[in-house]
Amino acid sequence: MNQTNLEILGNAIVGDLEKTSVFGLPLNPRHLLEELAGASFCVSYATRDKLGSQLDDAIRLVGQDGILLVDNGAFSMHKQGISTRDESYQEAYEIWAQEILDRCPQAIAVLPDVIGGTEAENAELINTSMLDYDRAMPIWHMHESLDYLLHLCEGFGYIGIGSSGEYWQVGSPAWHARIAEMFAAIDAWEATSCGAFIRPRIHMMRAQSMAHLYPFDSSDSTNVAMNHGRYRDQGEGYVAAFAARATAKIAASSGAEAEHQEKRPLLAHVEMAAWREAMELEQLKEAIDEGWGFQPATWDEAFAFVSRKKVGGGGKTIGADETVFAGQGGWCDLQVVSRVRLIDPMESFYTSSGHRLRDSKVGDAGHWVDLKVKGACSDDELELIRSLAQAVDTRPVEVRRAA
Repeated sequence: MNQTNLEILGNAIVGDLEKTSVFGLPLNPRHLLEELAGASFCVSYATRDKLGSQLDDAIRLVGQDGILLVDNGAFSMHKQGISTRDESYQEAYEIWAQEILDRCPQAIAVLPDVIGGTEAENAELINTSMLDYDRAMPIWHMHESLDYLLHLCEGFGYIGIGSSGEYWQVGSPAWHARIAEMFAAIDAWEATSCGAFIRPRIHMMRAQSMAHLYPFDSSDSTNVAMNHGRYRDQGEGYVAAFAARATAKIAASSGAEAEHQEKRPLLAHVEMAAWREAMELEQLKEAIDEGWGFQPATWDEAFAFVSRKKVGGGGKTIGADETVFAGQGGWCDLQVVSRVRLIDPMESFYTSSGHRLRDSKVGDAGHWVDLKVKGACSDDELELIRSLAQAVDTRPVEVRRAA
């Protein structure tokens, strides 16, 4: 990697943690993104149409130790007066985000949130999300309580910080005081836990100009994408040069990897997934060696109902049901989570008793059933689970292993 790109990534040995500068996209003309090869990027659901095929470029160019932040677009939609509480938005965003997570190991997805919403509203969106928590970033809005912030810190490896309420204006005295209060609370929480808790990676949304002043692990901005044209007369390499200048203060305040960064590596989810896969394979081999050959003939023989909860819902939509089933017999170590996915994201759920695996139905556009299987099972058993489910449901059924 050339020196310019090293400067962009902020690897100067100063300070007490590594800091990552994330560049918002799209950046046009498209070919100029090549100058930022090895950097970190942010793609937003709100601008996905403008982004187009540059998403493929971002996945290809993101640094091996970088971040591809998948933003839910809530801030842009809030400015446009569009509600992120709508079920169709949540479904469509999570499908889009999950596809990126599946393609890019460095991708981290921002969980749906409500700008200016209550803690209860945002907690509900987190609790009903189907995105993998190991690769998810909830947003703590600065008007929310510090207790809620610490609650998020206990459950996630990444936390995004959003300016809101009386702290909406970035750089104001109130904003600076709240950021200082936030870091003090996190430091005290970690210090008094006797090693039980590890600080998550903290990402600053929208306020990269302040990132050099505080121990943020990362921050994002669309500054380079929006303003690089002013410097085109500088010739070849002008985008990379502008990016380096724009993030110079962050690079100067960046240092060696901090303890929490060592304990929470950016690609920890990849290592964890490999470990889980190896463990499940070992369990499967042991089951085969013991002559395990469970072959249920019906869904009810294979699985028992465990629980059902409402997912989503809002002012104009009715919450849908997410159902959990526990395996029986030779599948006692398996668990299946059933959830409906909209074929047309503009549709919304309404309740109906006409289906077996989940009591929710949509309009004429239809939907399909997404089954996530937790536990060790072979490809043949996964297909058997799908066929058993399809036999009792009129909608298309897809089955996959839980991450």
